[in-house]
Amino acid sequence: MKLSLLIMFIGALAMDAKAIQLHPDFPVVHGKYQMTIDWAINLPIEFNRRVEGGSLVLWRPGFTIWVDARNNDKELTTDAQLEWLKTLISKDAFDIQESNANDVKFLTYRLSESMGDDRVPALHCFAVSSTGYVSLAIYFDKEEDLKTAFSIAKGLVYENAT
Repeated sequence: MKLSLLIMFIGALAMDAKAIQLHPDFPVVHGKYQMTIDWAINLPIEFNRRVEGGSLVLWRPGFTIWVDARNNDKELTTDAQLEWLKTLISKDAFDIQESNANDVKFLTYRLSESMGDDRVPALHCFAVSSTGYVSLAIYFDKEEDLKTAFSIAKGLVYENAT
């Protein structure tokens, strides 16, 4: 009896995995993906990749990540960049958090954005280094995907090429 339940459980997992179909006409990225010379991201699951309006877009059914990378053209300190980015955050933002890891300062927050669908509040992230920053806007349909969204945001890696 236990073996048949295990087989049924494995079969259900396989059906769930097949239910998420990536778009066959776009490249697929997974694991460590080098986005720019300085920035990589660790993706725990597969995503399609495209560029739209100058932004990198990583997506799969129920999950979309908009990525923008900017240089530190004004040669501001990391702290000064972070303070300036804080001024861009909506007054409606919540769950605002700051952290540091490996020469990167992270600023994350949630924001409800009316898009005419049933998505949950997005997770936004700024990852700031001495040479610039990456901005992520992570949209997902289910609150239980927040953990994956945080994993992706914290998976930004600064790799200074100099």
